[in-house]
Amino acid sequence: MATTTTLGMRKPVGADQVDVSTDIATNMQTLDDLLTGASTHASLKPTLESGVTINNPARTFKYTLVAAAIAAARTLNLPLLTATDTLAVLDLAQTLTNKTLTAPTIADLTNANHTHAAASSGGILTGAALPLHTILAYLIQSSGQQSFAALGPPVNVASTYATNTFVGNGFQTKHSGGAGAAIVSDSGTAAWSLSTGTAGSGALAGFNGPMAKASRDWTFTGRFYFSSASNMSFVLGAKTTVASFADENGLIGFRVAGTGNMFFVSDSGGTETTRDSGATKAGGWHTFEVRSRSGGTILQGLIDNVQIGADITDNIPTGSLNIAAGVQTTDGSNKACYLVDLHYWEEN
Repeated sequence: MATTTTLGMRKPVGADQVDVSTDIATNMQTLDDLLTGASTHASLKPTLESGVTINNPARTFKYTLVAAAIAAARTLNLPLLTATDTLAVLDLAQTLTNKTLTAPTIADLTNANHTHAAASSGGILTGAALPLHTILAYLIQSSGQQSFAALGPPVNVASTYATNTFVGNGFQTKHSGGAGAAIVSDSGTAAWSLSTGTAGSGALAGFNGPMAKASRDWTFTGRFYFSSASNMSFVLGAKTTVASFADENGLIGFRVAGTGNMFFVSDSGGTETTRDSGATKAGGWHTFEVRSRSGGTILQGLIDNVQIGADITDNIPTGSLNIAAGVQTTDGSNKACYLVDLHYWEEN
């Protein structure tokens, strides 16, 4: 039969009268064993009433631990600490480390660094991962910006579009015509297929967008997949003319000539400042982003979410510029590439 050991004083009777001091000592030792964990009695578990107090070192103030009115017995497990640590509470400002939140509900992101510029701020968001034309349209419209234009994935597959056809919010097709020239919504890649055709040197295919004012802050992005063909030029950015997609005066944006490297350039009347990416256009999809900041006095070019070189602050063309993206042949043979997710917006 199980036995229960209790602590307490008993009234000495008869011969026990001489053992009172021994009885007290035994009970105190047992209590000390319980409190220090040295007890060998597994059944001895002290029960503390609600309202346990812990004094501060000066004994001038105290903490009071109060149990809630639980409806059933509960076990509160303490973690296996490997070093001195601190309890986390609800309202005190504390910095948490080494914590994993599973399916948390975040009520307010006001104080969160969620710029998505790096892993420490939510991770980089790419056009491949999100329907950016939908998200950007919502952001621009909800914040009262002046201008927004988008050309996302094609809606109708295997359709060929004539030149000067509006196919997106603010974007229209442009090609020079002739044999093989085409802008097609490609069903295999869910992207726009551009072919310059064989009408001769200068044949082109691409898209024109809205007018960008050089004095405003604006951003233009797009994703391209290039072939490794030589004798072709590519432009994505803002130009003083929409006559071609070749490297011309009055350009803010990216250019590629032949099989050369991808450059970010600002050209004002033939005098230019460039940033060399150090990489050629071949090798699959690339995301390009052109930024005009501080009232058009600072230019930034990014490829695959990485800025190419330092900011450009000189040789910046002035006046209104035409948003454009496309390819052009320089030897008369057909040149082609894929394009998707052109987005342009002004920010002030």
